[in-house]
Amino acid sequence: SGCLRSLFYLHNELGNIYTHGLALLGFLVLLPMTMPWGQLGKDGWLGGTHCVACLAPPAGSVLYHLFMCHQGGSAVYTRLLALDMCGVCLVNTLEPLTSQPSPEHVRRCPVGA
Repeated sequence: SGCLRSLFYLHNELGNIYTHGLALLGFLVLLPMTMPWGQLGKDGWLGGTHCVACLAPPAGSVLYHLFMCHQGGSAVYTRLLALDMCGVCLVNTLEPLTSQPSPEHVRRCPVGA
């Protein structure tokens, strides 16, 4: 409960918590509205992969920066840090799968561009 109460006073991690938290809220609100769900096919794995790649980094970061001072000590800290780094890893490995150029883009681009 002390970690959650820290949201309401000034400390050195507050900027990380709020900036990544706002990004997470923005993704949660805007992502479902901006995804071209009808163009993703029947199974939707590409849309799901894109959502995970967008949501994992800010979610992991908020949890890490909010609960890093938990009384559980180094075991909790290590797990939270791994979760934060997992989000960074997911965005770097999953996002390239979901950001392939469209066929229209390929046709418009000159060779070598």
